Amino acid sequence: LEEGESTCGAQEDRASAKKACDHLGIPLVEVDMVANYWQEVFEPYLEKFKLGVTPNPDLYCNRHIKFGALMRQALDLGADGLATGHFARLAFQEAEGG
Repeated sequence: LEEGESTCGAQEDRASAKKACDHLGIPLVEVDMVANYWQEVFEPYLEKFKLGVTPNPDLYCNRHIKFGALMRQALDLGADGLATGHFARLAFQEAEGG
């Protein structure tokens, strides 16, 4: 990478999410979780690291952000569920009669 370039595809990710929402006929809602992430993931990670432990920040993020604060926000907005886009298990069934 050249100086100043980034591999973060946030703009592309947002466009992809918007396209999926448009296809499903649902609104795209963006929620700022920076403060939550800092308090629930980053600070605990640093504290553990100072103690010589090498914690996995993904575990904190899943527990406190993705399936915690973000899920509560989605439910508060009236959602029935939350799709994070990280993993999917697809199954296909034959339609009845054909």
